[in-house]
Amino acid sequence: MRCTRFHSQYLTKNPSCCWFSTTSPSRHTRSRCKRANKCHAPPTRATADVFALDFDGVLVDSEPEISSSAIAAASEYWPEEFGHLDDAANHQVRHNLRQVRPVLVNGVEALVMARMVLEDPSCTDSIIHDWQSLLPATLKQWGVEQKDLQSFFEDFRNNLLQNHEDKWVKRHVMYPGLQETLKNCKHPWQILNKPMVKEQNATVHFVDDRYETVKAVAAEPSLSPIRVYMADWGYSTQAEKEAAKDTKGVRLISLTEFQELLKWGILMGVDDGCGDDN
Repeated sequence: MRCTRFHSQYLTKNPSCCWFSTTSPSRHTRSRCKRANKCHAPPTRATADVFALDFDGVLVDSEPEISSSAIAAASEYWPEEFGHLDDAANHQVRHNLRQVRPVLVNGVEALVMARMVLEDPSCTDSIIHDWQSLLPATLKQWGVEQKDLQSFFEDFRNNLLQNHEDKWVKRHVMYPGLQETLKNCKHPWQILNKPMVKEQNATVHFVDDRYETVKAVAAEPSLSPIRVYMADWGYSTQAEKEAAKDTKGVRLISLTEFQELLKWGILMGVDDGCGDDN
């Protein structure tokens, strides 16, 4: 995923966290990411393994931040609907937002989800199974333009970041054991691109928690040298995990296996790493 201003800010505050991406961020953002971590030198031809990792759902759990920010922003955007929100109701909304996090694509969608689960706590299954249809239909019903809501939420989060930076960063939680594993990771990393695959003579391991992403990468012939893994600890539904198991070129891995992969470059008992048995 793209290294946004929010994520690069997290990295600046957490320099032991390695970051990888399959897209090219801006020169300014890339510079900030590199300054945040000393492990950024490009691999040499002798490199055996290079890792390209998603941020949210693989390295860091950002759900506490996006959910808390969404509820706070929704309370300001829809004061009548959220004015009666007590601690118990807030807890229920937070719980439901975590349940539907696997289908969230853009941060602003969390505001819509927050209002939906507040008004109808039982709608989580509908959100999970039919979110792409529900989103535009719900916004139309409310008379809200997504671009206006997007602009409002971006300004709201920017304000949080500028005025409550430490609190904002602390709401992004690294998954258990990863900070130490990444700190001791001897494998180099850089932004994944085709020249790296062709010229560096490296085995590239790509890890993401979104099924549609890993399926697309595995299906692209030009990316066939890449070993593709889906993180089962991130934001995915059980149905997506089951689909990943049956998708050629994709291996579903656990957090423990991921740490093993970072350490050794292979999964113990699976010498070829990924995909040959699919």
